[in-house]
Amino acid sequence: RIATNHTHTTLSLCTTARAGRIMWRAAILVAIATICVGPHSATALAMGGGGDGGGGSIVTSMIVVDTVPQSLELSLLDAHPIDLDSPPRPQDGQITVPVTQFVMAKCPLTTSLHLQFARSIMAVPELRKVVNFTQSFVGGPVGEGPVNETNWMYCYHGPSECVGHTTMLCARDVNEKTATSTIDSYSWFDMVTCMNCGGPGYNLTTCKGVEGVTYDTRKSIPEDAEVCAASVGLSWTAIDECVKSPRGPALLKASHFETMKLFAARGGYSPEGHGYRPPLIPNIWINSVQYNNPLVTALNPYHDIKGKVCAACNGTAPLVCRAD
Repeated sequence: RIATNHTHTTLSLCTTARAGRIMWRAAILVAIATICVGPHSATALAMGGGGDGGGGSIVTSMIVVDTVPQSLELSLLDAHPIDLDSPPRPQDGQITVPVTQFVMAKCPLTTSLHLQFARSIMAVPELRKVVNFTQSFVGGPVGEGPVNETNWMYCYHGPSECVGHTTMLCARDVNEKTATSTIDSYSWFDMVTCMNCGGPGYNLTTCKGVEGVTYDTRKSIPEDAEVCAASVGLSWTAIDECVKSPRGPALLKASHFETMKLFAARGGYSPEGHGYRPPLIPNIWINSVQYNNPLVTALNPYHDIKGKVCAACNGTAPLVCRAD
């Protein structure tokens, strides 16, 4: 039984399974996934297969939320979709591996996967150069991605998550307009890493990503955004202006709708008003291949991220790939 006072969320789990590690792994994952995406997705995650082989797990979950997610407290009514597609980043002659991570900023499975990617890829200069990494944000009140003109400004974990989404989108927007020889074009990614870890001074090796998903502290998303922007050399003034101007909500709307479009292309929405089935979390696409089930090795988004990126280089991988 897990209770969180801020979200007024009570989660109870009843689990029956064969003895073994799979039972406890599934129980832990379903607890976190239910907090992130609701009971349907949590059950789907737990039922996703026995990654260790031998036996499965039947997990039922219930989540009760006595507060309705609130809309982003910005100037949203006049926001219009904009094109988020951008050309691949210049790679000095190297190939580019497209990577899309689907993000709910206050979900610990989302933040933990971001950190795994940061450790495996972005902390390695040769690999940092070959990826075109994009965050696609999951919007809407049900946490599964479907949005329309009346609810795109909602986020499953409440208004602070929507502010977090907008802040991260604006950080990338500002970064792409101001990148120089002294400001890396992935400074926005490093800022997000910092936000997930609760602010500057984090240890990338030990940070778990739960620090930033708290609420109403200086280490929470989005309260830690300003110090994180400063730590990577991005202008907080410019980012904050973007968030509070029509540009911020337009970026948010475009990203939430883009996620819905991408999810629909991989399976559609059924029943109407609900999301991509199953919208397992965390979810990352590497070179258009989807990884979204930690319980199945072949689909595990945490497993061998470096190997997945290197394999996508199709024989032109950097030396750090060939060294393995």
